[in-house]
Amino acid sequence: MSELLHKVRAVCARFQRSHPAAARLSALQHNFGLPTDRLICDVPTRWNSTLHMLERLCEQQQAIVEFQLQHARCSYIPDCKENFTEIAMHVQEIQGRFNKSASFTCYFDPKGRQKSIILIRKFGPQKMISYFFWPASMFTVGLFVVIIVKISQYFAMVSVQVNKLNT
Repeated sequence: MSELLHKVRAVCARFQRSHPAAARLSALQHNFGLPTDRLICDVPTRWNSTLHMLERLCEQQQAIVEFQLQHARCSYIPDCKENFTEIAMHVQEIQGRFNKSASFTCYFDPKGRQKSIILIRKFGPQKMISYFFWPASMFTVGLFVVIIVKISQYFAMVSVQVNKLNT
């Protein structure tokens, strides 16, 4: 499965990085009457991006296969030595798993009865208050210092103007 995802990522990355390859793919999409969408690369921080990448690849399969046939000597797409229908079956299985897990519930146990590692808080409320209190207090002290400096500058300017008027 990881080898399959590696190949799909290589295909998507190549079309993302190469403008000529993306332009040729766009022309093929237009010829086949497919939507002229770019391929999607998955992002590790977005859990459903792999699903979107696989769905877009399946949607654009005809144009990608034709691109590979026209540009067989180019290294845009890694060679696939496996049976395409078997790979498509794996992709459909992955899509099904993602569709089943499209949403999930997040639980919180305020009374602390649950001993699951997922529900254990790393820091208590006192620690969190101290983490927020320290930066807030430093900001307030810094703001107070700036205000005092501005007031002293104002009084210095007023003092200079009074001395000019008296002389």
